Amino acid sequence: ARMYAARRSGLKREMFGYVEGGYATVLQRLRARLESAGVTIRCAAPVARILPTARESGGGVQLELANGDNHPLDQVVVTTSTSRVVAMCPTLSDDERNRLAGITYQGVISLAVLLRRPLGGYYVTNITDAGFPFTGVIEMTALVDPSTFGGRTLVYLPRYLTQEDPLWRATDGEIRDRFLAGLARMYPELTPGDVVASEVSRVRDVLAVSTLDYSTRCLPPLRTSVPGLWIVNSAQIANGTLNLNETVSLANLQADRLLAAATPVPGPGRNA
Repeated sequence: ARMYAARRSGLKREMFGYVEGGYATVLQRLRARLESAGVTIRCAAPVARILPTARESGGGVQLELANGDNHPLDQVVVTTSTSRVVAMCPTLSDDERNRLAGITYQGVISLAVLLRRPLGGYYVTNITDAGFPFTGVIEMTALVDPSTFGGRTLVYLPRYLTQEDPLWRATDGEIRDRFLAGLARMYPELTPGDVVASEVSRVRDVLAVSTLDYSTRCLPPLRTSVPGLWIVNSAQIANGTLNLNETVSLANLQADRLLAAATPVPGPGRNA
């Protein structure tokens, strides 16, 4: 990840750094820190609906899981993409639902490739030639020590695309063949035998596109019309690009606002 100082200060040179083990290291440490503070973490527990609890029952919010479990809570902060917020929260006002549904996301399809040999030795190669199926070549082992991957080279081939792009309908095999063929065009010395493994990843909602009048028409609110229901997600980044710096800054800002604004609704057996 590019270091914060290189983006925000007057430095005249690029500075890069990385965490050994990648996001797995960060998430494992975060989980350990949260659990040590008494936080309960539940994985593989998809949420079906979030509904307000009747006032005569003490108020708060009802969390319904896909497996049928129900959890009465004081406060719920939803951090998913806006389309999922609309799907999970049927009691939002029409204005809120229209605002959230009006947000357009850019998605990404990426092929991760493990190679027996290095490519050009550059961490990022941006591609503007429409004749290639991907928009960049990210050679991680130009930054990360190749010994991390047993002396092999790890490369990501991302393509950022609109929701209507026909590439979404392609099979993993078709994407793999197109991307590897494009990589061989860039690096003619690369042979099929150099490819150790490859994996396709698809994420529909990555970047909320800042369209005309975005801040007034689309920007998701922190507080919703449902008491105890809050929204925090990257679509609230209106004046920056989606990157780790902006995301952490948004999280810190909204956390402060939440602590200042949220008033727990006392109720039997409920947790925030």
